[in-house]
Amino acid sequence: MALVALAKGENLPFESLCNCFEELCKPTNDRHHRERLVRKLWENFAIKEQPSFPLFRLMLPHLDTSSRPNYKLKQKGLANLYVDIMGLEKNSMEARTIVDWKRPSTGLQRSEQGNFPEVMYSVLKERCKPRADLRRVTVGEVNTMLDRLACESEKRAPMRDIHIRCTALEQKWLLRVITKDLAIGFKEDKIFKMLHPDAQELYNSVCDLKQTCDRCADPEYRLESISLELFTPVSPPPTPPAPLTPLPPPTHPHPPTQSPPPSLSPRATHHQRKEARPWRTRSVRLPPAGPVATGCAR
Repeated sequence: MALVALAKGENLPFESLCNCFEELCKPTNDRHHRERLVRKLWENFAIKEQPSFPLFRLMLPHLDTSSRPNYKLKQKGLANLYVDIMGLEKNSMEARTIVDWKRPSTGLQRSEQGNFPEVMYSVLKERCKPRADLRRVTVGEVNTMLDRLACESEKRAPMRDIHIRCTALEQKWLLRVITKDLAIGFKEDKIFKMLHPDAQELYNSVCDLKQTCDRCADPEYRLESISLELFTPVSPPPTPPAPLTPLPPPTHPHPPTQSPPPSLSPRATHHQRKEARPWRTRSVRLPPAGPVATGCAR
């Protein structure tokens, strides 16, 4: 019996990436558990043999700004698209759950309340076809569908293609990619550090994810100096905080002197004495408060 080789690179099933994201979201006490999961995903993708950019633009969607335009879609627009694509009545319970996704709904855990991809998944898993009835979409096909969604002005057709070809779990993570918020508990600095020692500094200098992945594919590459290019944004590193030094106490070489009060005769009146002391605050005596009227006088 011949062994079937697992697909590598862009032919890796997108379902493998979704399963890895699901495991990353689970709480764990092992500090190295998430790193092992990411390395296992990279081994399945054959990151040392295949270009890593198709994978990284799905793992770091908020950094893929130079190769893929903005989707121009927020949660409200995506909710209205799904209501239209699935043919839901606007007053139905499912449509109200999708549109009013911020409101608490039954069937979701407390951590999932107000989470748009999770709310959509609770509706999609009852209406989408199972994995056995669908062909597995690959990482390359997912990137092609997302490029089409970002480039076309009419969003209904590419979004309907995603809804037909992907399972509910895959659509949940695609929604996270579209909204550019994976929330997998694994930050970009750790991913860059696993990729290459100079990956983070290189990305800060070029602000281009594809260029960073291409250069860091060589483990012998070292960033000797940072070069600036015209019309290329740069993300400078934050400056270290300056040490705080206490200020010396203020010194007055010539302290201000207060002019003595004018001399008054022993027979000066009380009004004259108050006028001669303007630096003192004058107290104002208010009239006593009377009873509050509760009705109109007849």
